[in-house]
Parts: sequence; C-alpha cells; structure tokens
Amino acid sequence: MGPWYLIGALLLLSARAGDSTNKIIPQQIGSSHTNAANGVGGMHHHIPKNSIATNAVNNNNNKGTVLSGNGVIVAGGGSISPSSSLNTITEEPEFTEYIENVTVPAGRNIKLACSVKNLGSYKVAWMHFEQSAILTVHNHVITRNPRISVTHDKHDRHRSWYLHINNVQEEDKGRYMCQINTVTAKTQFGYLNVVVPPNIDDSLSSSDVIVRENSNISLRCKATGSPKPVIKWKRDDNSRITISKNHIVSEWEGDTLELTRISRLDMGAYLCIASNGVPPTVSKRIKVSVDY
Repeated sequence: MGPWYLIGALLLLSARAGDSTNKIIPQQIGSSHTNAANGVGGMHHHIPKNSIATNAVNNNNNKGTVLSGNGVIVAGGGSISPSSSLNTITEEPEFTEYIENVTVPAGRNIKLACSVKNLGSYKVAWMHFEQSAILTVHNHVITRNPRISVTHDKHDRHRSWYLHINNVQEEDKGRYMCQINTVTAKTQFGYLNVVVPPNIDDSLSSSDVIVRENSNISLRCKATGSPKPVIKWKRDDNSRITISKNHIVSEWEGDTLELTRISRLDMGAYLCIASNGVPPTVSKRIKVSVDY
C-alpha cells in the first residue's frame, strides 16, 4: 500500500469527521529511531516542512481554527486577529507515559496503551512502523485486519488510547508507533515481541529406519518456532550415543545426527528434542533397526 493511498484515506476520514485541520502525518521510514530499534519504547519528534496538517491549517475553511504566528493551532469561536490569538492558545498535547514493550506467546490477546494529556481536538493514531501501516485514527480502525481494534478511556485524566490485537501472530511483532497530529507531529514507540513454541516438522524429519550393520546413517530433525529452537538428540533408554568408534556422547546437539559404521549395539529409539524457552518442549521418537 503506497503512502499516497494512506494519505488519501486519512483525508477522506477527516473530511467525514468534519475536521479539515487534523490530519495524521505518516513518518519517513528512513529516519533514525535508535531507542525503538533496540526494542526500547521512546519518544521521537519529526518536523515535516510541508506536512498535511500544516497545509490543512493554512487552507482551512472551518471557522474558529487558525494558525498563530508561532505555528500553534488555535481554537476559537470565530475570526481571531493576530493580536488576540495569543490569548486563546491552548496547551499542546503531551505523552504522559512511555509505551511498554511487550513479549507475548502467539495466540494471546494484547493491548498497547498510549497516554496523552491536553489532547483537545487533536487526533491519536496507531501505526505498525516496519509494515508502514496505519492501523487506527482516533476512534476509527483503518486497517482491514479484523484482529485489531481501538478503545480509549474518557474518564482518565491523562486519556489513554488502547490498541488491541487479538490472537497475536508472529507477523504482528515489531515497533508500534503512537502519533498525535500536531503541526509538528509527536510520536512515540513500543515494541511487540511475539514468541512461538517449537514444532517439529515431520515432513522434513526422519522416520523409523532399518540399516545394515557397519553402514552409516544420518537422522534429521527440523523444527520451527520463535526464537529458533535448539535440537538435541538422546537415546530413549539413556544409553550413550556412538557417533563414531572414538566419539561417544550422552547427547548430541544439532539438526542432524550422523552415526558411522553402526552396529547392533546402536539399535533402539532415538529422541529428537526441540526447545526454545517457550513451553512446551516437543520431541519425536525415531526407531533405528540394524539388520545383521
């Protein structure tokens, strides 16, 4: 989805809401976000020279909304002269808390909070930074993702806007940006990390096998998950694994277990165990038979 499509959608949304001055300004992906890139929530201020909000304010047709000489949106009940506009300037919105970084297993429901004071007639938007996707604007959901919704707490002194994501998926991970559409857009970030328990892919893993004595054998075990699972091999009866004549171990780590010059003593069941710190740990039992 191109940026002009997103801008057009927002212009249409704002026009329907009857407020031609409050437009959301998508950030430029190439700008520096050191804290967010490190997975730490933080605030970032971006100053577009010819922003949509600035143009909308300078060309607005709504009575009682003007741009003062210092670039602040001023709300009033009618035509305001430059000399009197300074007396009606309201405080600009400010973030009151950082967005918390969240780690959640896939399949859970989560919400991210963006708390703002002095919001006035400005709008709050949520965006997925890596996907360059505008998710919500004020009370409106822009994305077509049915798992996403937005709510806000009217009674909270510092009004909190909550982005809800149901049935979180691995592709949902990344930086989420909360933006206030002031003339100089104000933004802050929070990071969502999605973890996925390990799963052994049977189609890419070995099954029971029969081999001739003194031949070589290679057992494979492939698993998916986030973080990437670690694969360990053990014998089902806890006896040692003979990798080669001079290499005998109690367990082996890696996707592949290679046994050379196998003997009848190596017969039995081998366990492929996949773990990544996200429960549950899973295993696959592979039976090795030796024909002698």
